Parts: sequence; structure tokens; C-alpha cells
Amino acid sequence: MIKLPNTLRLYQKAVKNHKLDPQAAFELQQANFHKMAKKSHCVIDFYDKPPTINLPFSGAALAHKDVFEQDQRSPGLGSRRGITSKRSLQAVSLKRLELAGFADLGALSLSPHACSSVAQDVPTVADKNQTCLNPLNPKWIVGGSSSGSAVAVASGAIYGSLGTDTAGSVRIPAFTCGVMGLKPTKGLIHKQGMAGLCPSLDTIGLLARSSDDIDILLESIISRNRLVTHTLRPELLRVTGWVPTSKTNESSQTIDENIATILESFHQNLGHTLKHDHLEYEASATQMQAIMMSAEVGLTYRKSIQKGLATPEVTELGLQGLTQPTQWYDYATNQRSEYLARFVQAHFQFTDIIITPTYAHSIPDAEEVTVGHARFSPSKRLALHRYTSFVNYLGLPALVMPIAKDNSGRPVSIQLIGKPFHDRTLITYAAHLEKLIFGNEGILPTYFLSGHS
Repeated sequence: MIKLPNTLRLYQKAVKNHKLDPQAAFELQQANFHKMAKKSHCVIDFYDKPPTINLPFSGAALAHKDVFEQDQRSPGLGSRRGITSKRSLQAVSLKRLELAGFADLGALSLSPHACSSVAQDVPTVADKNQTCLNPLNPKWIVGGSSSGSAVAVASGAIYGSLGTDTAGSVRIPAFTCGVMGLKPTKGLIHKQGMAGLCPSLDTIGLLARSSDDIDILLESIISRNRLVTHTLRPELLRVTGWVPTSKTNESSQTIDENIATILESFHQNLGHTLKHDHLEYEASATQMQAIMMSAEVGLTYRKSIQKGLATPEVTELGLQGLTQPTQWYDYATNQRSEYLARFVQAHFQFTDIIITPTYAHSIPDAEEVTVGHARFSPSKRLALHRYTSFVNYLGLPALVMPIAKDNSGRPVSIQLIGKPFHDRTLITYAAHLEKLIFGNEGILPTYFLSGHS
């Protein structure tokens, strides 16, 4: 019986040494993907295209958020199934992955129009509106909007996936499903063939189960190698951990004591500089991101909002943008470079990586972030973007990864932030942490799939 390697590097090595047949490996992954689709409800469409042989990663399976154009297929954007379109040409990023030998198994679910921080009912291959389920525990939230991408990766059915990140839409589902999620530096990845929500903020992001897999996928799709070459050994990198207390938290959201204790212990054990004061320019950058996002959602979906055809999330956010003063959007746009320069000057003079929390609480149950449910908690819903959206405004690279389990057995993740085009520095340090915490077997599924709380 075929046994698939845990990581892409091991997969490539096994194929090269003729210990793994790529066609047989592909067929096994395809079968696993179909099984996962029935269990987790995260596949919108299956693709039946066979793998290309004799390429570096021939037969290694991926699947992607349904926002990317395929040859003669227009994406459904989470509001419908994809449709045949003679005008559609394969997205640049998908083409580059194909040229490396990766097989694309299908289109994955997302919050409709990529405009929600949680998974919602979407059309699936079963032609029913279903919400995808977290493979770690079906009661837990699946973050949005790249929900299906995280679920498919966490389930072990595919090695990796592309999503999109506008305010945290790759990083939020990464932490709720206990996988790695990278939002690259703004401009590093070509967005041609990707349907946008907010053109100025949208970034193609990557999800995988190991840092090396993230690196391989990133290397396959970057437009041109603008990445800064990393030279220091990871243990020599200067790292600052930021764990705000209730007194310094500018949004008046306190971090759960258990989460704060885990994060503080993590930083102290690794010798990181630990700070509890506010992260300068973070709050104002968050505000600027909100202004830009609402304005561009309003512009993107103006006609459907006016006709009453837009989803509630798009309508609410878009109306905010259409009614706010245009000077706000102009200011946020014009000041963006200045904010970035100030942030880099303030925080990266004496440090290489900033580490923030990813979320202030334990991963919530789906009921706790579902509007209208008796257990709905507005603070837990709002907190999903608390530590992610400011990064999109600044255009910095950020990588989310799990580091531990909390008292209830749920993954606790951190967010690594670096200077522009220092994406590989984050990946290198994540690999260092991954080896220290999880050994050489990769993060999933062995650690976080070991049991439900």
C-alpha cells in the first residue's frame, strides 16, 4: 500500500528515487480528497485533470480557494458553483504551480465574496448550502474567508492551498485549523486571474502543514525573486514578542489568561525580547485598513448593493464605504507609504521579527461567532481581525503557525511579522520553531489531530 510522505520535500525525494510512483500517488490523493469533501463539506467543484509527469513535484496534490480563474471556468466566489466561460484563462499563480508539476484537485469553499471572517453556508459539489467543518473538531469555528483551503490542508487531503488575504483571510482559518498560513509581502505574487474584493489590500496567501512546504509553494509562484536573502542562523535572529495586557490593549479586548501565560512562557523560554506596551502605529494602521476596505468593497459591489442583490456582509461593509467621506479613503491611501516607513523605523531597527498573538481567546465554538445564536459573542467575533488587518494595510509579510495547545486542547498560534520582502526570514524562523516544538514530522496531523477536547 502506498504511504504518502508528510511533506513536499520528502515527496519529491521519494519520486526522484523511484520509491513513489507519481501517478499512483495522485490517484491516492484524489481518492482522499473526495472522501474529505463528503466529510468536511469544503469542495465546490472537482477537477479531473491528470497530473503532468516528469516535473519536480509531479502528482503532488493541491486545491485552491474558488476565486481563481481556470481555463474556461469562472470562479463562483462562494456564492455559486463555478461556471463555464470561454473568456476565462488560468490564473498566473495556478499556471506556475502546474508548471512545477502540482496537480489541482478542485475549487474550495470560501465565505461568499471573501467577505467574512468565519465560514458560511456555500454551494458545494452536493448542490446544497453547507458549512465546511473544522477537521480538528466539528464544533469549533472555521475561520474565513479562505475556510475551505484551511480545512482541506488540515485534513491531510492535500499538501497545500492558495487563498486570499485582505484582512486576515488566510491567517484566521490557519489558526482555527492549526496549520501554517502566510500572507506574503504586498506585490510579491502576481494577482492576474484572481477575483478581488479590495484591490489595494488583497494578497494571495498560502496554507500548508509545514514551513518547508510554504517555502516550496512560494518559490513556485512568486513573480520575480525580490525576496531578501536570509543569511543568519535562526537562533541568531533578533525576535521581539508582543503580548499586550488589558491596560495596553487599545481595543479594550483582554487576552485570556491561559493564552497570555502560554505566549509569555514561549517567548521567555526562547529568549525573545518580551514587551507588554502597545505596538506603535498598529491601532491607526488598523483604522486605515478598515477605511480602505469598506470603500473598495463599496466600489467593487456598488451595483449589486444598490439592486439589493449583495450578501448581507458585502452590503453592510459596502454601505459604510459608500457613505463615508471620500477624503477618508484618499487620506488612508496617500498615507500608506508613510505609515509603513514609520512602522519599520519604530519596530525593525533592533529586531528582525515581531511576534504577536493571533487571537486573544481560545478558538471559539462556531456558535459563539454566529450572529443570532444564543451563544453569540460579539467580542469574540470582532477579535478575529484584531491582530491581522493592520498588516494588510502596511503590506508586510506575516506568517501564522501553531505552537501549543491551550487548557481545552485547542491550538494556540502566533503571528510572525517581518520587514517588506523578508518573507523567507519568517519561514526560516518558523522552521526553527517547528523543529523545536514538533520535531521533524511537520505540524499536522500528528499533533493537533491527536484528540478532541
